[in-house]
Amino acid sequence: MTLPFPLRQLFRGWMAFSHILGMIMSTIILTILWIVGFGIYAVILKIVTLPARFRKSPDSYWIVSKPANTAEMHYPF
Repeated sequence: MTLPFPLRQLFRGWMAFSHILGMIMSTIILTILWIVGFGIYAVILKIVTLPARFRKSPDSYWIVSKPANTAEMHYPF
């Protein structure tokens, strides 16, 4: 399809404008979706993990163990 010269220039100008407008709009839309999506995720995650924050942690995780007999300890590996 060939266009006359004035319409060809108008078409090229319109395509350049629409390309710039598309880049701006996609940046705005994706930024809003990113902030809203991760914002909702963060709020839900904080609500779910809130009870675990108030749970008292143990003083130590060390478990005292006694070997069954000393013969097992001669060659540990």
